[in-house]
Amino acid sequence: MVRKLRFLILIITLSFLMSCSTGSFLGSGGEPVLADNQMLTINEITSTGSYEFIEIYNRMDYTVVLDQGWILDDNGQDYQDGSRSLKIPEGTLIPAKGFLLICPFEEKNINTVLNNANIPETALLDISFSINNNDSISLYHNLQLVDSIAWVSD
Repeated sequence: MVRKLRFLILIITLSFLMSCSTGSFLGSGGEPVLADNQMLTINEITSTGSYEFIEIYNRMDYTVVLDQGWILDDNGQDYQDGSRSLKIPEGTLIPAKGFLLICPFEEKNINTVLNNANIPETALLDISFSINNNDSISLYHNLQLVDSIAWVSD
């Protein structure tokens, strides 16, 4: 009887371990993992007509947390002095295989943006820059380029 019970416990334990993927675990206490340069990418940049947004995609199978070194830069202009860059707040979470939606806008558009009910509640709103027809957006972490997208519109 004891032998059968041990065998059953062994089978259950092995089944559990085989069903788990190491990538799906968070930290040992279930906390998010600190994001590094290989985990995030710029997924989409667009304008809905009433607001603009940038999607940052988490490639990982677990939630990541951003430290203070994450910055979005508009068109490579004035990056060093920060006048046309967006510093993503430390502690920002991006879910597993999920997105961080960022809605940048210029101060002159503040009332239009803040009163727009179509912007998702989870979006990060920031007075920084506006997306233009001929532009580029770059994602940096600790001054190192992580991803960049450029486009030209007719």
